Amino acid sequence: MGAIKLAGAAWSFVGANLVESANIWRALGIEAMDLLAIAGTQIDPSDIEKDPEGQARRFREPGIELSNLLYLFGEDFADRAINSADAAVRERNMATFKRVLDCCNAAQIKSLLILPGVDQSGMSHEDAKALSAEVLTEMTSVAADAGIPLTFEPHVESLLEDPREVLEFMQHNPSLRIALDYAHFSVQGYKMAAVDPLVPFAGHFHL
Repeated sequence: MGAIKLAGAAWSFVGANLVESANIWRALGIEAMDLLAIAGTQIDPSDIEKDPEGQARRFREPGIELSNLLYLFGEDFADRAINSADAAVRERNMATFKRVLDCCNAAQIKSLLILPGVDQSGMSHEDAKALSAEVLTEMTSVAADAGIPLTFEPHVESLLEDPREVLEFMQHNPSLRIALDYAHFSVQGYKMAAVDPLVPFAGHFHL
């Protein structure tokens, strides 16, 4: 693993807009910032889907290096999950994903982070994971063609909550990379030692 560069989260300071957040991080000696696009926050995912170029101009306004964009396709974890059992939802997600990549390139955002999906009604847990792996592999390839590294974040309430299951998933899908946040596991009672084996598969960290 190469050198790790620190970036601040644009959503760390409640009530601060992107320019104000960037200025705070600069004052603290941090010269890069991560963005978060979730419904109900200052960056609405639908705005990127509708106008990637316009949102890219907005993201460049703070004048700070943009290290990552965390993008949620729907209103919550289940809405428009990447492993949706509905093929039409998956098709729409891929079309949206390509527009998000266009935004990342236009805004010079260095990497993109998405979520792995949830268990699906009428589908076994193993089949839901297999579909997630299929979609993530395709999206990783599309993102690579666009020059944007893609990671996904195993998280609470996703289909990948157990670090042992995440490790097995990554061993079976070595082309993928995760965004690793120990908090998603420690809040469930897992010890750091249980999460440490995931470090070699990480392309991004949340502290």
